[in-house]
Amino acid sequence: MSVAHDVRDRSIEAAAADEPVETPLVVGRPARDGSESPVARRILDAATPRFYALGIRSVSAEVIIEAAGVTKATFYRHFPTKDHLVTAYLLALVE
Repeated sequence: MSVAHDVRDRSIEAAAADEPVETPLVVGRPARDGSESPVARRILDAATPRFYALGIRSVSAEVIIEAAGVTKATFYRHFPTKDHLVTAYLLALVE
């Protein structure tokens, strides 16, 4: 089974249980020390199961913001548009 399918299966299960799922993060604002931003990770982890369960178009930025527990300003600081978040999501699937 490919990594993408494994992540997808875990994400669907997490969405059904309304739990966050860990996914590889490749874009977003880096932390000051150059490592991956934990806030960007939290946003992507909140988005992933919702994208699987409802579809990318059906999930609004507001839903992701609420699920991630961040402000709009924080969301858009890490992902300037929803398209940036979708790009991170899709890149995580192919890794």
